[in-house]
Amino acid sequence: MKNNPVVRDLNNLEKSRTVFPRGEAFDNFKSPINLVNRLQDYVDKTVQRCPDVDWDENSLSFQVIKAIRVVLDGYVLPNTNLSKFGIEAYKLTGKAEQKHGDIAIVVSKSFDNGYPISGVGFYEAKVSSLDGYYYPSFSIQQLRRLVTSTPKLSYLLYERQAQIADTQEWATLSGKLESRFQEQKFFTRVVDANLVKQYKDLAGAAYNMSQSFGYHFVYKILSGRELDYSRPPIDTIRRWLKITRRASALVVSISVRETEKEHFHTQLELPNFDKVRLEFPDQNDIFTSSRKLLE
Repeated sequence: MKNNPVVRDLNNLEKSRTVFPRGEAFDNFKSPINLVNRLQDYVDKTVQRCPDVDWDENSLSFQVIKAIRVVLDGYVLPNTNLSKFGIEAYKLTGKAEQKHGDIAIVVSKSFDNGYPISGVGFYEAKVSSLDGYYYPSFSIQQLRRLVTSTPKLSYLLYERQAQIADTQEWATLSGKLESRFQEQKFFTRVVDANLVKQYKDLAGAAYNMSQSFGYHFVYKILSGRELDYSRPPIDTIRRWLKITRRASALVVSISVRETEKEHFHTQLELPNFDKVRLEFPDQNDIFTSSRKLLE
């Protein structure tokens, strides 16, 4: 096993991993930006160190989901030991496992009316080529089909070489050529699918209007601001599966707890889906379970 390049790479990453605080009280004003940075840092390190043999959407999407669990598990409600976020993940089984993996994120949050409201956001995952110049699995025909029935769809791009992306709302293309923006490069970034449809070029649209994955996930998805609330999550996911032609879908259900009296609402009844175990002996090490699978 010592000569296995995958295990060697994972061991090297362990030595330089980011250490997250356990039981940090979630502050609605200060914590989101910390969450953005921690998630982006963790996911970027995962993608950057991914061996060529594992360079595919399905493998990387699993690692992203594990990273989400690790980072969110570090937060609790103020003055309690209760987790702020409850997370469950599911994977479509069967023949579809041979195809690429895409991600649906279900976020449930209680409001003043007293019961939880759930919305869904979707990521269409694409890996860059090994030389970093294009996205081999991108298809404009597939894109047109997807955006027709998936209103809240974004491309999640895994980059072999770090690429420019924004960490704010206002697009800063004119300033990206300045030296101070050279540091704003990431190995995971997100761009709106409908923009890509109009632009007709994934790389070009991403250069102009992409955001870092951490920023998009926290402020657009986890916040609940840009989700599909038009129908129940299960119906939305079923419709999505028909359009994706049953690709190897991953569904992540996240419940946000605001008070001690609230209970998590993350259980989904998804036929043909298996629940993914996201339990780790050390929550700061997303590679623990992956390494065991390789031994």
